[in-house]
Amino acid sequence: MDRIRDWLEKNLFPNGVSYYFIPSCYTFGGLILFIAIPSYIFTVMEDWTMLDAVYYSFISLSTIGFGDFIPSMEPPDKYATYVRNDTA
Repeated sequence: MDRIRDWLEKNLFPNGVSYYFIPSCYTFGGLILFIAIPSYIFTVMEDWTMLDAVYYSFISLSTIGFGDFIPSMEPPDKYATYVRNDTA
């Protein structure tokens, strides 16, 4: 982490990097990677609202798992051509 901070101070921020800059980058990057992207996928695939999808992503990621939202087992018809069925 110190190497990253040193590189940023030398190349991008000659006046110094804030103490909270690197942890903020990791926090916002994690929110985008683990909450925003899966929520968008759930809104497209499951036809949920964005609030429901964010709620489901957070509840699933935090392992609370109330069970009030469950993704469907079958893909929507428009995505069914991309799914291979090996049961037949």
